[in-house]
Amino acid sequence: MAKTKKYKIDVEQDIFTHKSIKTLIANRKCYQDKQSEPSGSGGLLEAQDHMARIIEHCSQLPDYLLPDTPIKEAIFRSIIANNNKAISATEIKNFLSKTLESGPYPRDISVELIEKILLEDKDYGIIFDEPKSKYKVKSKARQKSS
Repeated sequence: MAKTKKYKIDVEQDIFTHKSIKTLIANRKCYQDKQSEPSGSGGLLEAQDHMARIIEHCSQLPDYLLPDTPIKEAIFRSIIANNNKAISATEIKNFLSKTLESGPYPRDISVELIEKILLEDKDYGIIFDEPKSKYKVKSKARQKSS
C-alpha cells in the first residue's frame, strides 16, 4: 500500500530570489495584525512566529479564507492554518470544502487537482514532506564512529 503524500511549506531555506518566505507568510496576516505591528518589525520575526499569530487569530476570522480565494492561495493558507505540519491533499480538500464549495459560486475541488497544484508549485515554497528514514540516521551514525 502506497503512503499518502504530505506537503508543507519550506521555511528553512530562502528558495526565492525575488521574495522572502517570511514576507510571503506575514502578508497572510489579517488587517488588524498588520496594523498593530510596529513599522518594519515584520522582517524581524521568523516565519514560524508569523504562522503562530495567523493560527491563533487571523485564521479564525471569516475573511481568512473567502469563497473566491484562488485555489493556489487557498491551499497555501490551509497549510499555514495547519501550523505547517505535513498535510495531505485529502486533508487540504476537507479544510477547503467548507469555504470553496459553498457560497454563491461553489467550486468543486478534487484531490487530484490539489495534488497537481502541490506538485507544480514554484511560488509558495510548498515541498513534499519526506519522512526521515531510520536507516539513514543509523548509517550516518556508523560513518561518524568509523
